[in-house]
Amino acid sequence: MELTRRTRTAAAALFALFAALAGADGPAAPPAIPEIDRIRLAEACHLAGRIGDRIWPGWSGTPFAVVLVTPETEFFVRHPHPPADAKPVGRDALLDSEVFARPRTFPTGFLAALPLEGVSTVVFTLEPELSAPPKADCGKAGGARG
Repeated sequence: MELTRRTRTAAAALFALFAALAGADGPAAPPAIPEIDRIRLAEACHLAGRIGDRIWPGWSGTPFAVVLVTPETEFFVRHPHPPADAKPVGRDALLDSEVFARPRTFPTGFLAALPLEGVSTVVFTLEPELSAPPKADCGKAGGARG
């Protein structure tokens, strides 16, 4: 009888453990740059590569390091020496760059070009309304019709 009580207690404990594990979220997904911001950054990098030296001779010899500040995370793109507390997110094929991320330390709304880890770096925040995909405005392009 004692063995049965122990077996039931152990089974109940295992059941509770498995239920807790099943309800727990898996590992957190790594942070990701919002898609529309990835596209904007990719276009900026593309334009810099295509016309940068024509606008500003020597542009291509300067690192084009960027920090995108989001409400929770800072993303380091094309930065040759990201800060030690920035963790690798992975290679982004669209941006042709390794991406690193850390919890946000810069204020939102921040816009600056400053040396960061010895590299001239552009730091910016996109306002949430600018990061949202554009809304369809069908039928209103030519003005209201009555």
